[in-house]
Amino acid sequence: KDITGEKPRHIKSLSVGNHHACALLDNHKVVCWGYGGNGQLGIGNNKNIGDDGDEMGPNLVYFKAGMNYTALAVTCGHSITCVVRSDWSLVCLGKNWFGALGAEKPNRNLGRYPDEVGKYISVTRLGPFRKPLMIHSGSNFQCALLDNGSVKCWGLNNKGVLGIPGVRFIGRFPGSMGGSLPEVM
Repeated sequence: KDITGEKPRHIKSLSVGNHHACALLDNHKVVCWGYGGNGQLGIGNNKNIGDDGDEMGPNLVYFKAGMNYTALAVTCGHSITCVVRSDWSLVCLGKNWFGALGAEKPNRNLGRYPDEVGKYISVTRLGPFRKPLMIHSGSNFQCALLDNGSVKCWGLNNKGVLGIPGVRFIGRFPGSMGGSLPEVM
């Protein structure tokens, strides 16, 4: 949704990735700008936002994280954006190298096309009845603090950053997320 004409919004939180940034606004919506080549801006295309004069401020477009959602948190990583929605589900868009989106799809970027955002967006599965309280992004990996106090990480296990020995990456193939994703702590 274009926010043109709405009252000025205040930023509740801000996250910065390697080439893009996102803000959680006081209306619990997310806006992103910067490099959009992998779909991480959440607007259903791969355009950059902020390099033309008429794209910022009231012309920013909301991150399309689903129908009738509000956002609780946002994090940006290496060409990835993840949003915790008000129903405590997690959605991630952008570059899926090494399973970093947790989409269980081999190296397929998400968010570059209209049929990958909004009502079509995929939820990142963290396990039965688990809610992400916090989400943080690194270089090709994410970690979530869950409502039971556990931590789950997925993506590239560079130098053991996922806390799961013996694997190179997690989240890239079907069946690797949800209840199959081990707790780190």
